[in-house]
Amino acid sequence: MLEGGKETITKYLPVLSFEMPYNTVGLKWLLDLGYELFYHDTKMDKLRKINEYQSGNLIFVNTKQLKFLNKIIEQS
Repeated sequence: MLEGGKETITKYLPVLSFEMPYNTVGLKWLLDLGYELFYHDTKMDKLRKINEYQSGNLIFVNTKQLKFLNKIIEQS
């Protein structure tokens, strides 16, 4: 999926959400592109930054897009 969307992802830096093993080339590529990892905290209905691996759906937000999502990102 990432390989096929590489040009679009690089150009538009969209928010992405999917399950992915933690140690993969795709994860490294997204992190190198400036993405940060989040998960959806259903109790607070906010995105929380992941500082270490956890299972489940990962939400990838590029640092250039963070300012547009301030209202839904938990500020710790």
